[in-house]
Amino acid sequence: MTGAVYESTPTSEALIAAAREEFTRRGFDGARVARIAASAGVNKERIYGYFGSKEGLFEVVMSKALTEHVEQTPFLDGQSLTDHVMAAYDHHRRDPELVRLLMWESLHYDAGEGELPPFSEARREFYGQKVARLQAISGDEDRLRVAVTLFVAIGLQAAPFMVPQLGAVLLGRPLSDDDVQAVLRPLIERTVEALESQLSG
Repeated sequence: MTGAVYESTPTSEALIAAAREEFTRRGFDGARVARIAASAGVNKERIYGYFGSKEGLFEVVMSKALTEHVEQTPFLDGQSLTDHVMAAYDHHRRDPELVRLLMWESLHYDAGEGELPPFSEARREFYGQKVARLQAISGDEDRLRVAVTLFVAIGLQAAPFMVPQLGAVLLGRPLSDDDVQAVLRPLIERTVEALESQLSG
C-alpha cells in the first residue's frame, strides 16, 4: 500500500519514531512539535524541512504504521476471513499502537462530514482488494454486503484495543489478563465465523 512520501535519512527516521510515540500517546492535537524534536535530538525546524508541517509528519507516521500492519497481517491466499481477522487481533494484542493511532486519526478528520484522511485512495484500493478476495472465497456477489461484513469483522477485533479503559472498568482487570483473553478471543472468533457464514453465493 502506497502512502505519504518523504526523504528517508537518519534524522527523518528519528523524527518519525519520536512522532509515532508522541502521536500514539497524545493524538494529533495534543502532540507538540518541540517535544518530538527534543526526543529525536534535533531542532524542531528540521520537522518543517522534512515534512512541511506537523500534519505532514502525522501523515507519514500513519502511512508507515498502516504499511507495517499490511505487511505483517496480509490476507493470504486460501485464508478464511476468520483466520485473517484473528491474525490481526493477535497482532493488535501484541502491539496496539496502530489501533490507537487510528482512533486519534478519526478525531482529527471528520469522516462523518466527508473529510477523509490523506492517501485514502491507496487505502480504498487496498481494502477493495480484500473485499474482492472475500467475494471470491464466499461466492457472494453482493459487494456491499461483503464490504460491510469485512468492516464489522475488523471492528470486532479492533474494538477491545480501542477502548481498553472500558474493559478495565467493566471487567475489573486489564484486557491483557489471561482469564479475560481465554473468554474474549474465542468469543470474537466465533462471532466473526458467524458473520462469515452469512455470506453465500
